[in-house]
Amino acid sequence: MANERTFVAWLRTAVSLISLGLAVNRLAMYLQEVNQSEGKARHLVIDAAWMGTGFVIFGLVLVVLSASHFRRRTRQIQDGTFEPLSISIVVIGAAILLMGLLGLAWFHRS
Repeated sequence: MANERTFVAWLRTAVSLISLGLAVNRLAMYLQEVNQSEGKARHLVIDAAWMGTGFVIFGLVLVVLSASHFRRRTRQIQDGTFEPLSISIVVIGAAILLMGLLGLAWFHRS
């Protein structure tokens, strides 16, 4: 049961990342239209679009990794060979931290 809750939590996180990426992309499209009408620079809009795309890709990768992790852990639990592994938590946490720092750098750049 705990394995299923963990899987659903990872899926919830992935959906949040995908939604955030789509929202950032939509905002970038809006800013591009505004900038075209005012003749302003486009570099921040392009950066926002790439950042949104990065969030969507990261969310999709997280869906695949969480499904793989769920299947592997279920098999290990059934076989009685389960041993906790924290490296995935560290890698995912580091990736989220990196994306947050990139977002902060982009925010201060504007």
